[in-house]
Amino acid sequence: MDERAALLRTVIESPDDDAPRLVFADWVEEHGEPERAEFIRLQCRLETLDDDTDEIEQMRERERELLDEFAWAWAEEFGTELRQWSYRRGLIERVEVNLDTNCSSDME
Repeated sequence: MDERAALLRTVIESPDDDAPRLVFADWVEEHGEPERAEFIRLQCRLETLDDDTDEIEQMRERERELLDEFAWAWAEEFGTELRQWSYRRGLIERVEVNLDTNCSSDME
């Protein structure tokens, strides 16, 4: 297993712990993905803030900017047939995929 996969495995094994996510953020930054690292850190921070804090609107705007620019590229690792996806705490939490409706069913 490569280092990236091992770090993601740690995230999966500790879904409620931000520490592995932040370690992954450090790793992606060191490997040429500073925006992805920023996004992970930003969403982890947003999870801890109350909606009435002064910085929240500015942080939400930056979150939208990063998603507008990079969401598809980051989601593509799950395949190109994605229909919808959602991020939580910097990583994809849910995806919906298109199914090929032209396939014949073995159940007919």
